[in-house]
Amino acid sequence: MKKQFLATVLILTFAFLLTACSAPSAPSAPAPAAPMATPAPGTPAPAPAAPMPPTAAEAAPPATAPAAPSPPTVSQEPLRRPPAEPAPASNYFMLPTLTPSEAEDRRLSYSVTMQLQTTDFPSGMSALNATVGSFDGYIIRADVRGYDMRNPNATRSADFVFRVPTERLDDLIFVIENNFNIWSLNQQMYELTEWYDDTYWWIYELREEEEYLNELLETAEGEERAAALHRLTQVRRTLRDLDSVVDSIMSNVVYSTVDIQLFEVIPSYESETDEPNIALFVAGGLLVLGVVVVALLVVIVQKQKNAKAANIQ
Repeated sequence: MKKQFLATVLILTFAFLLTACSAPSAPSAPAPAAPMATPAPGTPAPAPAAPMPPTAAEAAPPATAPAAPSPPTVSQEPLRRPPAEPAPASNYFMLPTLTPSEAEDRRLSYSVTMQLQTTDFPSGMSALNATVGSFDGYIIRADVRGYDMRNPNATRSADFVFRVPTERLDDLIFVIENNFNIWSLNQQMYELTEWYDDTYWWIYELREEEEYLNELLETAEGEERAAALHRLTQVRRTLRDLDSVVDSIMSNVVYSTVDIQLFEVIPSYESETDEPNIALFVAGGLLVLGVVVVALLVVIVQKQKNAKAANIQ
């Protein structure tokens, strides 16, 4: 029984020592330098020792301390294409594009809605605006939402509406997909050819009527002249309205509308550190100590039982 008890205690003590050795030892403080002895009065001062040649470490040029990291700056430069083949097509742009001959006969309008994610919200927002400007686009609406002090876990977001030349729309989507995470993308195409043709022929007929009324006014008199003037006023008012319609159609054909929602995301990183976990070390030590105490109590109780049994016999 004693041998088993001693073996148990030795094993548990050895385990406790191994656990204690795994903790990093605190760096020892440097020993204080011995005080220099002061010479007695009247004694001549010792001759200075010959200078020792510098060691390799002393002869080496002093190492310069690394420069402190500069604070992060918000990029104002537009996003660039990666160094790949010239003008590659976007993987997300699915709308049909027209050849120059087809573009003369058809009037198409494109609309794109995108939801983007970025981990650097200020730089992403500035780079997005600069990129659209580099493609000869412009912004018509911006709505930026910052932090919410009532919710510490809230992130920032922004809504933009851009107008981008239709011929550069594919390039813009390509740059965005290589610099942001595209969460969702919606693309629509509107056929405006019939509307444009009807409006064009209506304008053509009104121009002919306007020319006829101008010729009529040169010879008309009385009520006929008044009626011609009234009708000419209506024709010219209608022509102005139709010219505005044509301008609006062509504006939607030449420029596409891009609606972008930019969201800030906070990536989750796993904690990776080489330093020991002090709490885990303390818990392990207490566990080993508790096991030792329980083992001793079990041995003591067993001895008491054996002693009582011996007394009874």
